[in-house]
Amino acid sequence: MAPISSSGKGGHYVWVRPDPADRTALAEPADQGRLSVTVDRALPLAEVAGAWRLSRAGHTRGKLVLTVGE
Repeated sequence: MAPISSSGKGGHYVWVRPDPADRTALAEPADQGRLSVTVDRALPLAEVAGAWRLSRAGHTRGKLVLTVGE
């Protein structure tokens, strides 16, 4: 499968290397409720293919969350 180009849609790839100091710096605002993530929708794991299609379509406004169980 050919890679998807995000540059034509105004995006770019960002490669990160997790850093313990960075995670520690995020812990305080997260604990205080000052760090948030926008969730577009939650889908059961059984709908992973649909979530993938939504992601590929590029029309979500936030994260897609896959859930297991109830």
